[in-house]
Order: sequence, then structure tokens, then C-alpha cells
Amino acid sequence: GSKMALSFTNRRSSVVIFGDSITQQGFTSNGWAASLADAYSRKADVLNRGFSGYNTRWALRIVADVFAPNAFHNVKLVTLFFGANDSSLERLNKKQHVPLSEYKSNLELLIDKIREAVTLPGAPAPVVIVISPPPIDAAKWLEQRRVRYNDPSISESDRSNDVTEQYAAAAVEAAQAKGALSLDLWTTMSNEANWSAYLSDGLHLSPAGNEFVAKRLVQLIRTQAPQVCPDGLPVEFPWWDQVDPDNLDQTFKASVL
Repeated sequence: GSKMALSFTNRRSSVVIFGDSITQQGFTSNGWAASLADAYSRKADVLNRGFSGYNTRWALRIVADVFAPNAFHNVKLVTLFFGANDSSLERLNKKQHVPLSEYKSNLELLIDKIREAVTLPGAPAPVVIVISPPPIDAAKWLEQRRVRYNDPSISESDRSNDVTEQYAAAAVEAAQAKGALSLDLWTTMSNEANWSAYLSDGLHLSPAGNEFVAKRLVQLIRTQAPQVCPDGLPVEFPWWDQVDPDNLDQTFKASVL
């Protein structure tokens, strides 16, 4: 007799992560995006659309292309992780700086455009999670820039943790204004005694920082968006122990979602 087949899908859905270098680097060994992809193994593809150095102003220029029709199949979840560059100090880094109020309205616009682009007719809009920039260790970042540009005369950091805190708060507000979820990394990391250890160079994530982000993100999805958490999604094709070797037709036809 054939086993009761459990429901499965013949095509897994998608999770899109859209952001700056902290997203682009997310698939490094033990990176936060790699951990997310592992959590969604066989349930959804985690597709990395990280653009190093980008701010929300530039993101608005590319969002229509990134989320072009048919670019992604059945998007369940999108992370929006900008602000580490927007929050650069205008006086010292005019190129990447975006004023606070514009940053907030850019994020709201990005949420609208992403929902519009990927929501399927008759289906719920994907869950959007706005991730705030993490805290910045300005002294460590200054040292890093002196080394990177081989210029010991650089006297001031182009990032300030007090300013980044304001951008993180604006990211959370933008998410709330649009009914999106948010992960306030600035606050949750700053609450840890040794938060600087979460940053490799004062700005980007260290292995411990990647682990911190992955854990908090998966926890947030499980508690606040259980319908798109890995356990809430069907597996792609039946688990091997659900395959009936004497009735493959029945096995692979059953309950395709």
C-alpha cells in the first residue's frame, strides 16, 4: 500500500536579501546570509543582492532592475539592510552620505516598490524586514581607513556611532510606518558588553557578528512571521523516506503545492 503522502512543492520559493556590503559579504564562510540559506535549506533559495558601498539613494535607482518581473520565483521574504553608508558624515564623506530624513523616506519608498514588484496576484505581500545598521566602532574604522588608503594622516573617522544610532532609529520608524518588520541591530548589539567584537573593522561584521545577526534574524522570522519561517514552508519534493519505491507515479504526483 502507498504511504500517506505529505504535501510538498515542485518548486521552492525565494528569500531576497537587498542591501550594501554587509549583505554582499553575507555568504562568506559562516556569514549571516549563509546561515539564513542553511535555515531555509530545501524550502527557499536565499538570493543575495548586496551592493557594496551603496546607500538608499542609489538603491532606489536599481530597485526596479533588481526586482524586475520574473527575476525571482514566489518571493516570501525580503530583507532591506541599508544605512551603514547613508550615515557617513557629510563633511567627510559627501559621496555616500544621505540626510537622515531622506534616508527614512527612501526606505519607505523602497518597501513600497519591492512589495509592488514581487506581490503575486491574489497572494499576500512578502514579509519585509528592515535591518538597521549595526553600531560603528569609529576608532577601529579610522585605523582601518588609514591602512586601506595607506594614509596615516587621515585624522578623523567618516562615521560616528551617535549619528549611526539616529539612522538605526529612522530605519525602525520607516518599517513601522509601512507595516514592515524591523531588526534593530544597533540597539541589540549595543546592549552587549563587548559589541565591538561583532565588527571586523569597526563597520563590517566579524564571524561573531555574523552569528549574532543570523540568530536574531531567524528568531525574528520564527516569532513575528511564522508563515514564512522555514517550518512554515513546504519542502521541495518528498523526503526520501516518503518515497514509495513501488509507486513512484503516486509519490511524485501527490499534493504538489
